[in-house]
Amino acid sequence: NSVEYLVQYFAVERIGAIPALLNWRLSANEFAGLAALFDPRGVIAEPEFGDAIEAALVGRSLVRVMHG
Repeated sequence: NSVEYLVQYFAVERIGAIPALLNWRLSANEFAGLAALFDPRGVIAEPEFGDAIEAALVGRSLVRVMHG
């Protein structure tokens, strides 16, 4: 965890969104299955997970924020 994590967490809360914190060890298939359940409108992640997120969310229109 970091200062950036806290800033992002509270920013998400501030705009009225509901954060869904996920384990960084999830595979693209596991992430896709969870994404189907909660239908995300945005994703905040480290750049190293960008490819897995793109694979899991192919065809979805959402905001992607890569920080790091």
